Amino acid sequence: EALAEYERVLLEHPDEVRCFVGMMDIAVRDLHDPVLAEGFYRRGCEELTDRDALEQLRQAHEEILRDFR
Repeated sequence: EALAEYERVLLEHPDEVRCFVGMMDIAVRDLHDPVLAEGFYRRGCEELTDRDALEQLRQAHEEILRDFR
């Protein structure tokens, strides 16, 4: 349900970095699926245009997926 809500927010606000971070977090911590989290990360890298947002996404990616490296 939470992933679907993030998707709904992204439809209206495609530059909302917090949605991509939240989806990565859910994928790893709740679903235990680092591959899905990587997919959300790659998607965010493709869709976000703001440099600060991309940096926030990169930092979150490093932190969230730290245990899977």
